[in-house]
Amino acid sequence: NYTRTSLIKSKYAQLYSVKLEHKITDSISLSGFYLYNKTQEPEANYFGSADQNEPTRFADPNDYYLVRKPQILAVNNTWVLDNSSVLALRFGMTSFPDDNTLSIDFDPRTLGFSQTYQNQIQLDKFPQVRIRGYDGQGRTMGAINPTEINWKSTSANASYSKLVGSHTFKAGGDWRKIAVDTYIPGDGAGYFEFDKDMTSSNGGTGSTTDGNAFASFLHGYPSSLSTRESRLSVSTPLNLFTHYFGGFVQDDWRVSPKLTVNYGMRLEHEKGLSEENNNFTVGWDPAMTSALSSVAIPADAVAGTPARTVAGGLMYAGVGGNKTYQGNAPAVKWSPRVGVVYAFDPKTVVRGGYGLYWAPLNFAAPSTATNNYGQVGYSQNTILTSSRSNPTSLSNPFPTGVAQPTGNSLGALTNLNSNISFVDQNRTAPRVQQFSVDLQRELGSSWAMTVSYMGARGDDLTLAGADTDVGININQLDPKYLALGSAALDQPLPNPFFGNPNVPLSLSTPTTLSRARLLLPHPQYGQINARQVTEGYNRYHAG
Repeated sequence: NYTRTSLIKSKYAQLYSVKLEHKITDSISLSGFYLYNKTQEPEANYFGSADQNEPTRFADPNDYYLVRKPQILAVNNTWVLDNSSVLALRFGMTSFPDDNTLSIDFDPRTLGFSQTYQNQIQLDKFPQVRIRGYDGQGRTMGAINPTEINWKSTSANASYSKLVGSHTFKAGGDWRKIAVDTYIPGDGAGYFEFDKDMTSSNGGTGSTTDGNAFASFLHGYPSSLSTRESRLSVSTPLNLFTHYFGGFVQDDWRVSPKLTVNYGMRLEHEKGLSEENNNFTVGWDPAMTSALSSVAIPADAVAGTPARTVAGGLMYAGVGGNKTYQGNAPAVKWSPRVGVVYAFDPKTVVRGGYGLYWAPLNFAAPSTATNNYGQVGYSQNTILTSSRSNPTSLSNPFPTGVAQPTGNSLGALTNLNSNISFVDQNRTAPRVQQFSVDLQRELGSSWAMTVSYMGARGDDLTLAGADTDVGININQLDPKYLALGSAALDQPLPNPFFGNPNVPLSLSTPTTLSRARLLLPHPQYGQINARQVTEGYNRYHAG
């Protein structure tokens, strides 16, 4: 019942390009290239006729158009300076709008929500709804959330080549500005999760006969489980950029008919990711003081912990002397490289090489739901609070209001009692060293034997591999406390935040908190996810 064939009708595709070349003199040539491409790529629809014509596709979990309008400009200039030297100059610009776009308009205020919620809606589209067990597409209803994303780059580089006797010298420089401008409204029309817990006899979800997520949906009661968050997003634009500078020198030296050596050095500088208006964080300070520093977590004789004060907060770009870029890349990245080829005789050759390379980070698209670039405070997710004894109805899911972006104005008080993310301020540049040697011997007229070794050594790699969009929760219960057992960890203790005006009602209203919560390093928060953590390494040997 969850499989069907979709008839994708991609009716809109345009491409225009032009290339010009001009030979100014016998030694100077100039060329230019421009390309404009527009595509409107529909998703494989799921509802009804599944051909992008279904009138109710505003609720189709797969419905959207991916609208792309890339533009590319490149200019190349080549100068033959003399019989032994050449200079090449290049300039380029790229713009790549890459927007998820709704294929049909819809006003969510027609669904019968309360006037309170109608006034809270940020985005005119059908809300996203996930009914567990009825969600073959990852959600049950609601088209994809639209995005406005424009990937941009500007670059200029030069290279010079010179022949001098048995040497071929090369040198060059490279500058790039890489950027992305985004507006990610996220779940601005609401995202609602339904599971069995609201209709089962015990609040569980594991039974196949007790409770039903669809029944919870029909009652209009989203799940109360912390792992089934319903939310409404309010977002602001996020415009990221970084500058890159590089230079290199290289020599190919034919020392003798038997020996050739290639050696060179590349220098790079890349400060780190910045935001045009400093609208993000640049790290986490576990010792930061705030208005909560007067709150004491009492000593716990059962856990054997002394009394301590509440500390910790996000470091906002440009505030209080904080830097305005993320990470801690080396000021200069040195990249030496060398290769050697030696022929013992016409049938025997040995080759060897070594190089140090700096691996670029892969940057994911910004996310309002996860704040994966540390834009906490500039994007707000209001979480629906509910319980089985006091359920919150879908008709008015956020009765106490929706949190608005506060920017950096609240400092360490931003997004308390919620999950937050930041880019690790200790993130450095991943590097890989590669080395190899091989011996090749010709055997007869049609056979050759090769014995080789190759290796690689990677350091300061991201812990999630190539996927840098994975958070490492640093606000976890120390494993040593697990020996206390679930009964002791779940035991309610007096809430030290009770009645505190500096924390949200969700944290100041309960009279008790569990021992497990109070044993967290920073109990004023939920998860604290460090991203782009470069503490990984690898070693590779083969022969």
